[in-house]
Amino acid sequence: MSKLDYFKGGVFGLAVLGAIFLVMNHSPKVIDSNGQLVMDTDQAPIEASFNNLDVTAEVAIDKPPNKQEIEQINGLSKAMKKSLKRLVRKVKLDDAGQLIVNGKIQTALRNFFDASQQSLSSLQRQNIASYLYLNVNSDAAEALINLIDLYFPYKIAEKIFLVDNQDKDKLETLQALTLIRTDMLGQKNSRGLFFERTAKTIHHLKKVNITQNNSLSNEERQQALQILEESAVENGIIKPLPINEKMENLKLEIKRLRLAGESEETIHQARIAELGEREALDIRDQEIYMQKWKNRYIVYLKEKKLIDDSGLDKNEKALQREELMSKHYQEHELAIVKAYDQQSGRF
Repeated sequence: MSKLDYFKGGVFGLAVLGAIFLVMNHSPKVIDSNGQLVMDTDQAPIEASFNNLDVTAEVAIDKPPNKQEIEQINGLSKAMKKSLKRLVRKVKLDDAGQLIVNGKIQTALRNFFDASQQSLSSLQRQNIASYLYLNVNSDAAEALINLIDLYFPYKIAEKIFLVDNQDKDKLETLQALTLIRTDMLGQKNSRGLFFERTAKTIHHLKKVNITQNNSLSNEERQQALQILEESAVENGIIKPLPINEKMENLKLEIKRLRLAGESEETIHQARIAELGEREALDIRDQEIYMQKWKNRYIVYLKEKKLIDDSGLDKNEKALQREELMSKHYQEHELAIVKAYDQQSGRF
């Protein structure tokens, strides 16, 4: 045998061995009755398994597929695959292994919605579900699939609403969208996905509205801003300002005096000693105004509850709430009450 023949025989032998190796290591696949790949039975490495979800039966064999056809082989475009992988990377689980629904998930869902051209076929949904169950635990995968099923119709409704309501100001638009989200996504999902960002935006818009409301006196404007700020801190929308140690100690002292049954005059004198007479008078006037406002608000809430608990339809309840508000508050105070209702979740 010549050296050339020997070399050819060696190459042929290596080729045979390579072919045997590829056959032995090729993952068996499960194909449904329509020729669609369901799942790699050995559940290959996670990222690889998603890229292997190719429905080869759909590709014409009379000519090589072009780049676009290759990207669409399994029903998901390259952009959809990329955004779906990004969605999975944003997944965080709580101590019980349940999906944490937050603003980062919402951003990833929005990108996936845009990449999918706003709709999913049954094949696409099947492949998405397969990928999610391979990449996260079953509870989180189920929660994500449910979110996608709810989120797509919501985003379509949102787009229609924004087109049909271009005349609304930003605050009205956000408040209306909050109601639509709650209705279509559920309270828990809506709050998790949108609360933080939307609540901060609404808070800012309300603050601007109060600041620019020329019908309010300076005192009323400051009181409205204070109510808005306190409610926002209480509801976790904004963080409290850094603690002023001097004022904090004075508050604790005032609280101690009140618990001890001391008179308001004694409390006023304690403030004068710490802050001076002018600032102490401002605080006392502020407290008197706030107490009167809160007393009126309590009466208003009692009557509002009667409307909320009635059997009236949604539109009639809204109309009666507006009438009740006008009964208890003057025109320039309505913005304050609505802001307090919104921040307190009483709308």
